[in-house]
Amino acid sequence: MSAFPKEALIERLLRLVEVMMLKPFIKSAALSALLLGLGGCSTLSDWMFGGDDNRDPPAELTTLSSNIAVSQLWSASAGSGVGEEWIRFRPAVSGSRVYVAGRDGEVRALNAASGAAIWAVDLDLPLSSGAAAGEGLVLVASDAGELIALSENDGIERWRVSLTAPALSPAVIKTGIVVVRTVDGNISGFDVATGGRAWVYPRRVPALTMRGVSAPVLVGKNGVLSGSDSGKLSLVTLEKGFPVWERDVAVASGHSELERMVDIDGDPVVVGNVVFAIAFQGRAAAMNVQDGQVAWSREMSSGVGLAADTEQVYVTDADSDLWALDASTGESLWRQTDLHRRQLTAPVRVGSYVAVGDFEGYVHWLSREDGRLVGRTQVDSDGILGPMVESDGVLYVQGRSGNVVALRPGV
Repeated sequence: MSAFPKEALIERLLRLVEVMMLKPFIKSAALSALLLGLGGCSTLSDWMFGGDDNRDPPAELTTLSSNIAVSQLWSASAGSGVGEEWIRFRPAVSGSRVYVAGRDGEVRALNAASGAAIWAVDLDLPLSSGAAAGEGLVLVASDAGELIALSENDGIERWRVSLTAPALSPAVIKTGIVVVRTVDGNISGFDVATGGRAWVYPRRVPALTMRGVSAPVLVGKNGVLSGSDSGKLSLVTLEKGFPVWERDVAVASGHSELERMVDIDGDPVVVGNVVFAIAFQGRAAAMNVQDGQVAWSREMSSGVGLAADTEQVYVTDADSDLWALDASTGESLWRQTDLHRRQLTAPVRVGSYVAVGDFEGYVHWLSREDGRLVGRTQVDSDGILGPMVESDGVLYVQGRSGNVVALRPGV
């Protein structure tokens, strides 16, 4: 056995099993080799064959000394939920509407103020990503590796094209180009009007990866940022997909493929001329958007990502501890451990607060200043897995069951 802690290694192995269910191009021989190599670990036997659970349990929730007022503005349904599948559906906010997709193929347009349904379409096929919206289109991806474009106005299908592989994160849309990242590592651009493929930026995928991929992020007039399963952050041009720069956020190390997993599965975040990114078993880093020059980096691991503003970077780490880092230096400002191992989502800045969701469907509200827990709202007893979305001081949350809510915290 390597010096890497057994419990952490086994947790990564179990996540890998989930990965391989949806990423068939990853060879099962790699998993077999890992099982053989770890066969002497009692922890492995306990986990895989029904023994005791030796991991730290999720932290129990305690009574809060203060609880801010949080208004639930509305609740609606996106259709069927994801059950136990590791698929991170999220809402998309565009203008006065919220667009949501369900695992069973339902896509709905909701009024952002009231949650009232504007239109609903049943595509009658399993979807692999949440909705994206812009330039008159609503886009979703299917398990079969299709990208489907619907009219933003009434949900009528505009076009449907085949991707190089399934997409697990929403597309982005700008100036006539739709950009999507697929599980084979590729970033592809498509014409908004016709769905014709405009370009492909190919990237290699390691033998083993986490389940899930980060979404592309638009930057400037003609840039697309995207993390990769090999721990790299890339900037390509929106119009042609030409590479501008590529930098390592994490470098794979260790003897086993599990130890070498360095996926960037949380969306990069751009604030001004700086992009913040974090990798699993890697680093958190701040880079110049123009040339990728690293302003600072520090060892840190996350499989869900971060949020940022001009002063602070907020991180959910691999143990579901929450951190605030100085945006200029990367130094720690505070750390919140009361939600340890509660399978937290990426953090979201909402006014004076930072919000995260957990496996029991609670949205936890933290003080941005010192990380104190100041509120808690349960929105879906099946849990929250996908990223939450903030717009104009309202937090939009899509739970595992398909329930969608809009929350506004008090001042």
